[in-house]
Amino acid sequence: MFNLICLGVFAWGVFEIFSGIRILLYVPFLLLAKFTAKPMQIGYPPEVLKKMYEKKPEVDENGIPWL
Repeated sequence: MFNLICLGVFAWGVFEIFSGIRILLYVPFLLLAKFTAKPMQIGYPPEVLKKMYEKKPEVDENGIPWL
């Protein structure tokens, strides 16, 4: 029984060590992605992006205002 408890504590310690290392490995890649990403990296061609972001007129072709 004592051996099982020791084995469980050892396994928990190994798990904690590896989860900590995993977090330490993720952090540099997260920072790299945060500072190198461009806001328009979403896969649309430039003409579609231009159409998406152009300002809509206040009224449509029938004179009805946009809601």
